[in-house]
Amino acid sequence: MSILGDNIFLTLFFGAVIVCLWDNHQKPKKKQLLKIASIVLLVIGLIPILEGSFVILPFMLITQLTHQNIKKRNWYYLGLMIVLLAIELPMALSIPNPTPLMIFDSIAMNASDIFFISIIPFLHFYSGKLGQYDHKLKYLFYLFYPAHLWLIHLISNFSG
Repeated sequence: MSILGDNIFLTLFFGAVIVCLWDNHQKPKKKQLLKIASIVLLVIGLIPILEGSFVILPFMLITQLTHQNIKKRNWYYLGLMIVLLAIELPMALSIPNPTPLMIFDSIAMNASDIFFISIIPFLHFYSGKLGQYDHKLKYLFYLFYPAHLWLIHLISNFSG
């Protein structure tokens, strides 16, 4: 849930600004100010203003800060998951007279951010090199993502 509605592109843009401010190549004094601005934007982004910002923005910054240290990255992801678990799980489990199905549904709906951790095994397959067809497939995915969301929106509006 977000205040500005579902717009993952705005969240990704906000995350890219945070990463760019952190990874600036300025003089030391200005560099420190830009890193502080990056942290301030990250904290602002933790308020549920943007879609998924509570997990995506820290995830993006952790990924950028630890991209050359896989073990450190995985530990930071685990730490983020534990923080999210401590925040979301009590809300998800505060059901009066719960049944196993109600608990499962509540976790799926209210504490699903913790499952971002399942990406770790897939990240180990990424070599950092372009594949044989990557330059051609890139534009297919740029087209597919907004097109499939548009199609889902149309179907939901016309299906009553």
